[in-house]
Amino acid sequence: MRTLSRLHLDPPCLEAWCRLRDAERVFTLSRIRIRIRSRSRSRSRSRSRSTTSAAPE
Repeated sequence: MRTLSRLHLDPPCLEAWCRLRDAERVFTLSRIRIRIRSRSRSRSRSRSRSTTSAAPE
């Protein structure tokens, strides 16, 4: 699972900063499965984040 930030959507790709690899990555939209954390659960930890389990293109 990866946590992404600084998202830029350019279909069919998503360019984002990957915190796991500490680098910019390009993801193929068809390979992304998204899980968004609930704000009520993550608010105490940090701001709401999107995570993805896709591999970079």
